Amino acid sequence: MGGNVSKEDIRGDTKEEEKPLVVVAIDFGTTYTGYAFSLVRSPTQIYTGKYKNKLVEDREPTTVLLKPDGSFDSFGYRAIRNYGHLSKQEQQNYRFFKTFKMELHNTTDLSHDTMIKDVRKREFSAAKVFSYVIEYLKSLAVSVMREDTTDLKENDIQWMISIPAIWSDSCRQFMREAATSAGIPEEKLRLVLEPEAASMYCRERLMVATGAASIDELPIGYKYILADLGGGTADICAHEIIERAKLRELYKASGGDFGGNKVDLEFYKFMINLVGGPVWTIFQDDYMPLSFEFMKEFEAKKKTFTSDVQTVSLKLENALLEILKTETDETLEETLSQMTSRYKGKLSYKRVDQRLEIKGDIMADFFKHSIDGVISKIKEILGECGEVQTLLLVGGFAESQYLRERIQAKIKNVRILLEQDARLAVMKGAVLMGYKPRNIIERRAWYTYGFSKVRLFQRGTDPEDLKVKKEDGKEYCDGLFDIQIKKGQIVKYDEMFPSSTIELLKDQASRKNTITIELWKSNRKTPRYCTEEEECSRIAEIVMKPPPKGWPERIRIERQLVMGETELQIQIKNATTGEKYETRLDFLEVNKTL
Repeated sequence: MGGNVSKEDIRGDTKEEEKPLVVVAIDFGTTYTGYAFSLVRSPTQIYTGKYKNKLVEDREPTTVLLKPDGSFDSFGYRAIRNYGHLSKQEQQNYRFFKTFKMELHNTTDLSHDTMIKDVRKREFSAAKVFSYVIEYLKSLAVSVMREDTTDLKENDIQWMISIPAIWSDSCRQFMREAATSAGIPEEKLRLVLEPEAASMYCRERLMVATGAASIDELPIGYKYILADLGGGTADICAHEIIERAKLRELYKASGGDFGGNKVDLEFYKFMINLVGGPVWTIFQDDYMPLSFEFMKEFEAKKKTFTSDVQTVSLKLENALLEILKTETDETLEETLSQMTSRYKGKLSYKRVDQRLEIKGDIMADFFKHSIDGVISKIKEILGECGEVQTLLLVGGFAESQYLRERIQAKIKNVRILLEQDARLAVMKGAVLMGYKPRNIIERRAWYTYGFSKVRLFQRGTDPEDLKVKKEDGKEYCDGLFDIQIKKGQIVKYDEMFPSSTIELLKDQASRKNTITIELWKSNRKTPRYCTEEEECSRIAEIVMKPPPKGWPERIRIERQLVMGETELQIQIKNATTGEKYETRLDFLEVNKTL
């Protein structure tokens, strides 16, 4: 930024008080993580963690080292180095975590108490590990800005954390709580979807593609697909430009775990097949810095590999060859001579410079799962969205030449663009979103959401197992799905959906009981009942305590959903007393008492 400046200098001539002085974005990736920031006076001048050498690179490996007492030791390259410098005995007491972000996506019953495993398969609180990383990056960002800004307060900072669009509601809540536990104020925190952040960063590329003179002049009706291809996940969305350069989601953001790490996983399997599981495990666990350097070289080959490459050459570490000899009493040449027919003539070893040479078709096999998944999803979205003019590729995996080559071969009649600094598009786009209103993007609902309600039982129509008999002696159907938002429906930030009113009768015996309001979701567009057969699951339970003197005989309750930027909120009003309840839905612990 250059020299010390004051808050007045930062703000400059802007009159828009709602804009923050500084926006900081944290891109918490599966493989690499980093932060970036800019000042309101020049929002497009974005600085990354490399500024003032706070981080070695723009993003560093998502690795964390904890001390024996469970407190934070180090992150990124420093964590790898510190762990490598420990003796084997000391390593037993420390905890080292890597590529742990996917644990959230893969955990079906995510909760506040979810545990993740370190490299030695020991469990530790997932919430603490995520919070440690965010707190560390937060401290770096604040320290570098305070070096240049004389009177900057943390309240002047808007924090943005990017999350995969394919994450569940519980994953989103988990990340929000990890951020607030790390000291980021709730009112200064925004979660943004990774492909939407990348889309914001890519709008200048769209200007070039469409011939628009400015972002505000992007043609209304222009459709494009953005594929955010990261390490852990591939997030793919389709947008249409609407009035004032806002965006409308054409197809709900989707994807899967076919990011670049799947290529690494196939390579791991290959190495295990080559040297054996025990040898590979010892190399990864006991020689962490060396194994990381080995995989870093593979990462470089992964980016430059194309179908024209005949042979990929990788330098093997001495430690790996020595472990192989110690554990199996074989040299690599002897091991290669015993490989199965699949690899016959496809592998060779040059002893002089210790290089393993792999034929191109074997290397291509490592990519198959990921590339097939990406192309399949793009084709699916194209089939649903009609004419799409452009496909934008961002994310670290998008830098793979072979991936782009295969996409171009399979996706026709669409202009394919690779964003410059593809691996930084999400992080820098999240910074830019911090200066934009929250309603810049209209989305489609992933599920149908609604409340559970009761009505008189209809014989021959309603399921018998939902029949209940109330105090008035009548039979009711308990568990009807009262739809508030339909799957695929366009939803906007701060949108309030039509309220649903229920009326309850309380006799003398039940006036001291709590009242429970249940919110449900379904994968079907128009479910009738809150049952598994209708692909429904309960996602929140709001428990209302009775007033000191108990409920009145007749109670009217209004229930309403409100759309946040990335999460739903619920509002409940006791229409009899006028008392209101409002809360963000708790997806990590179903029971929520107000």
